[in-house]
Amino acid sequence: MGGFASLGINLPLLVVFIVNFIVLLVLLRLFLYKPVMKVLDERAQRTKEAMDLAEATKKNMSRLKERYRNR
Repeated sequence: MGGFASLGINLPLLVVFIVNFIVLLVLLRLFLYKPVMKVLDERAQRTKEAMDLAEATKKNMSRLKERYRNR
């Protein structure tokens, strides 16, 4: 333990900090990362659906324009 003490490192305190950091990472993953990713996935899905709808509307408009020109 002389090596750690000479560097100014308190080994028991370092172990406590490491355990606390791991607990923090687990809590953040459970309560922050997963819900945020779920919201982002839902938003991406809604955006994709909106883009598909816009494309379908554009095709429909083009078809209606063509029918109008033919009349």
